[in-house]
Formats: sequence, C-alpha cells, structure tokens
Amino acid sequence: MTIRTYALYGCSKRLLAWLIIILVALAGAASVGTFGRFSGNTVILPGVGCYETYTAETSIRLGLAWVALFVFDLLIFTLTVYRICKTRGLLRLSLVTRRNVIDTIFHDGAMYFGAMALSNIPNILTYYVNSVSMDSRSVLV
Repeated sequence: MTIRTYALYGCSKRLLAWLIIILVALAGAASVGTFGRFSGNTVILPGVGCYETYTAETSIRLGLAWVALFVFDLLIFTLTVYRICKTRGLLRLSLVTRRNVIDTIFHDGAMYFGAMALSNIPNILTYYVNSVSMDSRSVLV
C-alpha cells in the first residue's frame, strides 16, 4: 500500500522520504518499547495452558508494536482517501463501482485497511484491556 500511495501522489520523492522517516520512527519506537532496557526484567505470570499473562507495564510495552503498525496503516489509508477525494471529489467517490484505476485503488485500499483494522484492533486490545496489575513483590520467582 505504501508503493501504491507513492504512485498515487505522482512518485513524489518528498512524500516517500516522509513515509520512510515515519516508518523508521514508528519501528524504532516499537523496537525500543519491546526490546529496550526493560525487556530483561519482563515478568511473565503463570497462565492456563499456552497463554501467558503479562504485568500491566509489560503489556503496554509489548502492545506498542501493534499500535505502531496500526498508526502506519491509518496514515497510508488517510493519504489514499485524501488524494482520491482531491482527484475525484467526495460526492463521486463510490465503494461499489469499479470504473477506472482511481476507483480500483480506493476500493482495494479500503478493503486492505478494513482487513488490517479488523485483525489488528482486537490484537491491540488484548494488550491494553484487562491487563493484570500486580505488584512485583507478589510474583513468586
């Protein structure tokens, strides 16, 4: 989708540079959050079966990578919608018809973003909703 967005904006080198900068910044933030200085003291609480339970702090750090992925997908989708609305006009935008390349790009972009959002949002919520908040003193080592 990044390459399609780049092509949709007329192969703008400035857009490509900004997309790469944003991608590297998000990947860096996710990497630091996941593998940074706190990764060595990750506490995994005993769970049932194959499931692992993390402390609230660990869950927030590990969920950061999924949030970064969702933010980048949202950026690409927003850029695609903006460009197509600017090119075609908001009133003539349709998800049903596939008359030309612009309609095809929007249809495919909307379908991709919808599929990614449907798969990423529940995954993100597993890290941030109902996190176990335990004091480090109560964890048996």
